[in-house]
Amino acid sequence: MRFGLGLAAGTMTLGLVFGTVSLSAQKGKTQWDGVYNADQAKRGRAVYQDICAVCHSSNLYGTELAPSLRGAALTPRWGNRPLADLLDYIQLFMPLNSPDGLTRQQNADILAFILQEAKFPAGSGELPSQPDLLQQIQFVPAKP
Repeated sequence: MRFGLGLAAGTMTLGLVFGTVSLSAQKGKTQWDGVYNADQAKRGRAVYQDICAVCHSSNLYGTELAPSLRGAALTPRWGNRPLADLLDYIQLFMPLNSPDGLTRQQNADILAFILQEAKFPAGSGELPSQPDLLQQIQFVPAKP
């Protein structure tokens, strides 16, 4: 009988430990966690200037053809959503004259540049281009 209780207690303790690990793993990252690096943003700047600036302007403030891509301008549509949603949109619909014309890596680089220009901190790793990894990074309006 003591063995059964000990096993049940041990199982409960393990369940609590694994539950805690699982909850913290689900927390994920935000754009405030340094999810891109400076080299990636530099590559993104070059592609942005060549491809995107014609519609969104070289300073990302937008034009009559396309909206601003500055930090706060992204919040109404993309706030509290995973960065995967934003990168998927860019991939499928941009540039207007050639939708899906850039690689996912080029678009991830452009998104890194947009995050840099919005003054979100850089980190040591690159912003991933894979949807499943980007799904784990939320775009949140205010610093947590």
